Amino acid sequence: MIWLLCIGVAVMIFFFGAGIMCYKAGMIRRDKYDRNYVPERDDNMPMSLHATEYRRSSKPFNKWWNAQPLQRLEMTSDDGLLLKAGYLPADKDEHKLAIVVHGHHCCAGEEGFISKMFHEAGFHVLAMDQRSHGASEGKFITMGYLESRDIKKWADLMAEQHPDCKMVLYGASMGGATVCMASELDLPEQIKCIISDCAYTNAREVFAAEMHRAYNWLPCKKFILELTARISELYGKFNINDSNPKGAVSNAKLPMLFIQGTTDDQVPEHMAQELYDAHPGDNKELLFFEGSGHNVSYFHETERYRNACLSFFEKYSK
Repeated sequence: MIWLLCIGVAVMIFFFGAGIMCYKAGMIRRDKYDRNYVPERDDNMPMSLHATEYRRSSKPFNKWWNAQPLQRLEMTSDDGLLLKAGYLPADKDEHKLAIVVHGHHCCAGEEGFISKMFHEAGFHVLAMDQRSHGASEGKFITMGYLESRDIKKWADLMAEQHPDCKMVLYGASMGGATVCMASELDLPEQIKCIISDCAYTNAREVFAAEMHRAYNWLPCKKFILELTARISELYGKFNINDSNPKGAVSNAKLPMLFIQGTTDDQVPEHMAQELYDAHPGDNKELLFFEGSGHNVSYFHETERYRNACLSFFEKYSK
């Protein structure tokens, strides 16, 4: 009897520990410092041998972004977090502005290749560190739910400061999910379209996909995912079912461009198709990049990617 009790306790500890592990991996701030490029720190820090293609490819652009004459902006979220962003004015004011939203466990600087793309096309650019990322405050990540409310506040601020600008909202990975979640909100009229790269349909499904990819050895994955959800509600005050980009997109009114790499091992290819199908209008496009992994389509076919984004904006900003 005692042995059975010990086995039962051990099983409970294992599953609870697995739930905690998944919760910390997905919804707790991971970086111990701001990932935005800092010369005195990063020039002497070699790139990890295990760095992803995205991190290797984005590093020079991270350096470029943080070397620009940025205006450093701050804003307080609805729940009291201090959020920070960089604003780069266009060389010549063409009354265009891009809001660029980075992904999970990343920062504004690492999405510098997109900021540079828009800036070179004559856009003012705002790139913020999302809550619990980079220089912004926060401990808990809500996978696009509260982040989308933050983005609306940034968009409102930009619309107030640049009432004559036509704007595009761009996001990649969790940033893509964030802008998808924002698509159902009351965005300012200056926002003309939304571009989403490698966004997921909802947090629960992307966590399940990641568990199969990174923790395939775990038994009872659905049970562990449910434990993770309960832990998130208890500690982070966040229900992962609230992060539902697909549901938000079904209420979208703005034109949306969805981009997806076909060999993405973090966000399954079918999710882009589901988001596209969920959008209720005919003012939408879906673009696949053959052989591209997670958030690296730009680096594989730069001109095609650039032309797709800019032509989509031009089409719907007239």
